[in-house]
Amino acid sequence: MYEYILKEVSNQKQKNEFQNALNLLENNIKEIENKYSKESLEYFNMAKELCEICNLIAEKFYDNCKFNEGLNYLEKSIKLFANFKEIQYLCNNNLGNYYRKLGELNKAYDSFTRSIELGLLFHNKKIIGEGYINCGIILLLMEMFDKSIELCLSGIILLQECLLNKKDLSNDIYNILNNAYTSIALCYYKKKNFLESLLYYDISEKLNKKLEIEYTNTILNDETKYKMLTEILNQLEKEKLLDKTEKMSNNYMIEKIKNLISQIEEKNSWNSLMNFP
Repeated sequence: MYEYILKEVSNQKQKNEFQNALNLLENNIKEIENKYSKESLEYFNMAKELCEICNLIAEKFYDNCKFNEGLNYLEKSIKLFANFKEIQYLCNNNLGNYYRKLGELNKAYDSFTRSIELGLLFHNKKIIGEGYINCGIILLLMEMFDKSIELCLSGIILLQECLLNKKDLSNDIYNILNNAYTSIALCYYKKKNFLESLLYYDISEKLNKKLEIEYTNTILNDETKYKMLTEILNQLEKEKLLDKTEKMSNNYMIEKIKNLISQIEEKNSWNSLMNFP
């Protein structure tokens, strides 16, 4: 029965019939609890799937500008698993990301903070590290750049420890790290510390190439990359004109940035980059 339910849920998801998938999970999760217990892997997997379906439905409502309806589904998942702490952090992450998209940054920060508290409760470095980085991203949007950098760096350290200990080698953890590095790059860019910005941007790009995985980066899209790199390039070229010694490091950085800009232009050849802000 358990395998059948998950297979049918997967089929409904592929058809974008998320409400049908949710109904199937809600109608059967109590029976799975009775058969396997709440501590079982079977119950955990179904609860995690239900939480994810609520998030997918919320995203659909968001895309149709029905924001309150979307929130209702996310809050529903939190209420359903109020006593299931292992799932609560996922629910709070989803809610935090939704609030971030709505621009309600204080509520988003509170949701991510609750995830950190749950991570501390379970001594789970991945949950804590992800929470730090999510809070750091919110502080970036609040223009609290120094604190944002501090939290993102703390999160990076914890997630790197997870990788070293081989506790979590999923693609998800690399995506979180990528968001952290790009957030730090943006913070330094906003602080006009262009070389530090380029350093962390470069780390993010190397991470992507090393893993050969294409991420949808919600922190730094191609338009923002183009604007950031162009401004850094202009600044370095000004410094080069002022510096008659023409330092090798400056020349190297200028060529490097030009190559990065060319890559973005090539990737977006179908779209006029002249329209970038």
